[in-house]
Amino acid sequence: MKNLSKVIITLVMLLAISPVYNIANAAKQTKIEETNMIDPVKNPEDLSTKKLDNILKKMNFSSEEIGNMSKRVKNQIVRHGGKKAKTVEQEIKHYYTSLDGVKYEITEENKEEINKIKQQDIATFSKENQIPIISIPKSEMSLMSAPTTVGDNKEIGKLSISFYVTKTISGNSTEHEYITFLDWTWSDEPALIWTDEAALAWDNHFTGITGTVDKYNIAVLNGQMKVATSQLKVKDEIYGLKTDIVLGPFDQQYGGISQHIRVPKRYNGETTRLLAKYVHALTPFDIGLSVKAGSITVPSSKLIEQWDIPLNVTVGQ
Repeated sequence: MKNLSKVIITLVMLLAISPVYNIANAAKQTKIEETNMIDPVKNPEDLSTKKLDNILKKMNFSSEEIGNMSKRVKNQIVRHGGKKAKTVEQEIKHYYTSLDGVKYEITEENKEEINKIKQQDIATFSKENQIPIISIPKSEMSLMSAPTTVGDNKEIGKLSISFYVTKTISGNSTEHEYITFLDWTWSDEPALIWTDEAALAWDNHFTGITGTVDKYNIAVLNGQMKVATSQLKVKDEIYGLKTDIVLGPFDQQYGGISQHIRVPKRYNGETTRLLAKYVHALTPFDIGLSVKAGSITVPSSKLIEQWDIPLNVTVGQ
């Protein structure tokens, strides 16, 4: 009986100590994970390009990646701090959906052929709907070239798109926290000014954090900057974000959307899927993107160009 009492007391002590041990270990692990993370920077727009670049290097971005970022994108990333997430690059896809509903994947080999289809489609649509877009020079109706790597801000004709993911300090000890950034820039007025759409999606490992959606939308005309962020009607979905982008007759127009997301640490080491999509409308009709777990679908829209930018993230890195 005496020995049995000792066993019971020992078990009680172990049960009392284990939670403390686990909490201490979790706190220690969290502290290790937070090393090499850069604190958020207030008013990064006041910093010189050199200082911004130095901070981004400390966040583990390469010189090539930094060189491809616009000043606006640099500000967005540095403002939130953290470090670059470990990602696995996937192939970017560039598509054109014709007037008869055929979806073409555009490559270097077929882009001239598809461009002819596009020009004919625009001319036919213009005539049938009495929309005077046929007067646009053919060079302005040319298909925009797809970028070659994920996570750049390379030019796609007049349009450039970037998609980055950073890891930041988590608000709890059981989940990792990341920030997704999708940014776009029109360096000149588009030939066809309608309403574009953009979206971010993550798979079912992740959960969007309430209250962390961010956005910006700025236009420049005759050297004057106009902040039009309220025009971005961002919709917060279960597995991502989507927004309309109202284009206008501006010299430049740029914007972006972002959100913090969390993933449980039990998925450490697993590869997860994130996706950014930008759709350029060639007609005045709504596109109507649909965001699902790890995917963004376009309904049966016609006369659109779209870019899919997939990015895989290794959980915990």
